[in-house]
Amino acid sequence: MEFIEGNFSKSRIFHWSKKGSIAILDQVLFNGVHFLINILLARWLLPAKYGVFAIAFSIFLVSAALHAAILVEPMLVFGAGKYRDNFKKYLGILIEGHFVITLGAAIILTVVALFIGRIYSKDIQVALLALSIATPFILLLWLLRRAFYVSLQPAWSALGGTIYFILLLLSVFFLRLCHWLSPATYFLSMGLCSLLISLFFIYLLHPKCSFTISPDSITMQKDHLRYGRWALGTNVLAWGVNNSYFVILPPWIGLEGVAALRALMNLSTPLIQTNSALSFLLLPILSRNRAESIAKMNKSVKLFLTLFISVAIIYLLGLVFLGGSILRLLYKNKYLQLSGLVPLVALLPLGTAITVILENALRAIEKTDNVFWCYVISSTVAIIGGILLAVVLGVKGVLWGYVISYLVACMMMTLFYSRFINIYKMKLKKVTV
Repeated sequence: MEFIEGNFSKSRIFHWSKKGSIAILDQVLFNGVHFLINILLARWLLPAKYGVFAIAFSIFLVSAALHAAILVEPMLVFGAGKYRDNFKKYLGILIEGHFVITLGAAIILTVVALFIGRIYSKDIQVALLALSIATPFILLLWLLRRAFYVSLQPAWSALGGTIYFILLLLSVFFLRLCHWLSPATYFLSMGLCSLLISLFFIYLLHPKCSFTISPDSITMQKDHLRYGRWALGTNVLAWGVNNSYFVILPPWIGLEGVAALRALMNLSTPLIQTNSALSFLLLPILSRNRAESIAKMNKSVKLFLTLFISVAIIYLLGLVFLGGSILRLLYKNKYLQLSGLVPLVALLPLGTAITVILENALRAIEKTDNVFWCYVISSTVAIIGGILLAVVLGVKGVLWGYVISYLVACMMMTLFYSRFINIYKMKLKKVTV
């Protein structure tokens, strides 16, 4: 498939604009319902309970990082390239691997729950035990959603997202009506809804699961492990940049401080999640472009950077000028004292707009080791700098830690990608000479 050439045709622009719009719709539906429920939990739960939710979900995301590195991200590369002609069998093998990985993740979450409950509170322990049950089903849905992106058919994922949106929202209102709403019951309902939509997706995708070891499955495992060894470290480090504060900082800022931080981060979530949704469409596109020529891929990268940065700047200005009003709209009288920190939060989507493009460009050229080292440095800055700043400045210090770590990540990715392009141009000149 073609995306960018010297001249754009109207049909191609319309074709890719349509797919991009559907990908955004898909993200709005799937992650939009989580964002909406996040807001409702912040309004309905006491700050300490909401802090429990933020900590438990951040710990769960470690499992998600492992799952994405070993299964989802390699699928977006190899499923769109090497295994595109035998995708159903390939997907079946991935589903088999999914259950092996998530069973291990569930066991680890259970052990962590028993340990961390002694450090923080019984509520966190119960929430993590609920997540250990729900994790295999939640992550199965995340895997199957991305399978539609491999074939560049996000419309099916968006359809499932519509059903998921309705089911999960109704389940939360039901729990609220029955006075059963808590972080643990929400996680269990999330797992149940994920299972139902996953069954629907399996029906649509028709994966071929054999549950046997074959030469093809061994080859696929080797490909995923080769790719995933760097992606795994990268994703864990990216988790460190984005989520470690929620787990590490409660002794300094308390559960209420964690709740305040989560409430502020919710303001940047819509655009960050939109960027994330588009990244799963971008990686197959850039991988296909790269298979044709580096120059074609580089044109795509420049175009995406222009679009993403422009949207992020508009979003930033909106938050800066309307931050106080947005806090009041979302949380009523809660967290209004945080309005002075909104400008710092507004910078985060701009950082993700840049990193999501350059990270996917580096993945498309299989420079996952470069991405890894970018996150080594930025996560080190985030964790060490953020903790030191949090001790002195509280929640404000945490936000400065986020901003600085994103700045470092942007600089490092720009350096690595520019170096690759410059080497390519030098080789091209030698060939033409």
